[in-house]
Amino acid sequence: MGNPGHRPLPKAEPKPVTGAPECPPHLDGEAKKEWDRIVKDLDELGMISSLDRAGLTIYCTAWARLVSTAKTLAEERPIISAPSGRLEKNPNFSIFDAAVKHLQGAMAEFGLSPSARTRIHIDKASTDEDEARFFESS
Repeated sequence: MGNPGHRPLPKAEPKPVTGAPECPPHLDGEAKKEWDRIVKDLDELGMISSLDRAGLTIYCTAWARLVSTAKTLAEERPIISAPSGRLEKNPNFSIFDAAVKHLQGAMAEFGLSPSARTRIHIDKASTDEDEARFFESS
């Protein structure tokens, strides 16, 4: 669609050197597995730099929380009995919903959804071979 709003395009946009940031030492388990997976793919596409470490940490932490809570919810009832005896929604649903929102926000920042990818433009020209390799690893 080009530039439908005809707004001026940024001319002096900062362009950090691309490359994979180091994984924070506190990430482990599911968060570390997701870090290794997503950083590899984003690095191959030239879409990350060391400046993205905090954002990637948020993404991976939210992913790990979502996975953990989904496993817990699979084993628990959606409605529980509160100490007062009233029936209430399992509080893990709120944790799950918050993880989904955090994950969606981080996904948008890194172009990790189909709609978010339409807004990402990078200078690196990909070849058909690059794209094939990316989709094979998915």
